[in-house]
Amino acid sequence: MVSKKSTTYGLASVTLGLVLGFMAANLNATAVSAGAELPNPILAPQGSGQDKPVEQTKKNIQVLKGLPTSQLFPLMNFIGASLGVSCEYCHVKAGKNAEGLDNWIWESDDKETKQTARRMMQMALTINKSNSADFRGQPVTCYTCHRGSTEPARFPTLPLTVSAHEQGPAAVTAKPAVTALL
Repeated sequence: MVSKKSTTYGLASVTLGLVLGFMAANLNATAVSAGAELPNPILAPQGSGQDKPVEQTKKNIQVLKGLPTSQLFPLMNFIGASLGVSCEYCHVKAGKNAEGLDNWIWESDDKETKQTARRMMQMALTINKSNSADFRGQPVTCYTCHRGSTEPARFPTLPLTVSAHEQGPAAVTAKPAVTALL
């Protein structure tokens, strides 16, 4: 039985995968190292001309340059869902504003988790860019490893195998029959 949480994470994973996959497919190594803008014409609303790259509308954007502003919050929501966290996990909240709403300091780098998230996003972009042909439309996303937890899923340790030329464990001796014990 598929839970609602699994379905939500799965859909969010596909969304981020598409966004990160598109960005990875269009990354230009020179542009990234120079910090230049990376245009994403497919993600921008057609004909609007108002969906500027996020680095032009928000402060302290370091990894997601070129992402249309309209895609920032859906992407952040996907990342939060992939790790099972809310905005406060990476971003600083400084009480309430005059309207009684949370006062977020999005550009703050005070939390180590934000630095880790940036490194992980860059890792996923690099993996997807260098291996896009191998993934066949299934890019690596936060959810690929995290599965709704801040700790990435671990793979179980595989048992050691014995090769043909090595001696295996000692043979188990036969147990006495029940009649012999009575």
